[in-house]
Amino acid sequence: MKLRMLPEGWIGWMAAGLFVVLAVVLGRSSILFTSEFVRKNENDHFRIQLRALGGLLRYRLEIPIVRFVGDSVEFKHEKSNSFAVGQTSNEGRHRVGAETVMRKIEQARLLLRYTDHFTSWLRRALSYVRITDWRWDTSVGTGDAAWTAITTGMIWSAQTGLLGLLSQFTRLSAPPRTTVQPLYNQTYFSTEWRCIAEISLGKAMFAGLQLLVRIRKVKGGFSVWQNTLFKA
Repeated sequence: MKLRMLPEGWIGWMAAGLFVVLAVVLGRSSILFTSEFVRKNENDHFRIQLRALGGLLRYRLEIPIVRFVGDSVEFKHEKSNSFAVGQTSNEGRHRVGAETVMRKIEQARLLLRYTDHFTSWLRRALSYVRITDWRWDTSVGTGDAAWTAITTGMIWSAQTGLLGLLSQFTRLSAPPRTTVQPLYNQTYFSTEWRCIAEISLGKAMFAGLQLLVRIRKVKGGFSVWQNTLFKA
């Protein structure tokens, strides 16, 4: 019995076929971004979750405590990362003051200066994002009926204005929900916000490549980005 020989170069063709299949699978998978913020009276809670590759890659950031200390904001954070079977987690406390905010603003300006038409790239990248869930519910009361009505109107304008601005850059694939409930007979404030955004992994990779090209077009761009992100 003779063994049938495989065509010459079959390993290369098989590798190319696997690469195409992998590229298609990655291109059709999505990155899911979930963010939530809850404030009730003096209690705050902020959470960010990131999922990719069908849940194989996960990232979670929670900030359960936010306090104002003088002219600074102090918060506690809890982070966890997981890929396939491995997982790491850590927690700590940070304080952010005016000096830190100004330094971050200057770093952002520097990155903008060393990127070719960064705002154009950002608009294009955001156009790939789909908002699949948007909920923002607020209850407010000042103890005075007139001031409660005025405050309710201001909050409603802020919430709908932000939603309108967001809809100009991203795609809303589900009806958003935003409410403001006035409480005329008490002093109270609470707000609950939830947003779920989705982008295909293929488009995210394409946007990343476009950003690298724009950085390379500016002399010294890579060095500035590397130094700035490393210092951050």
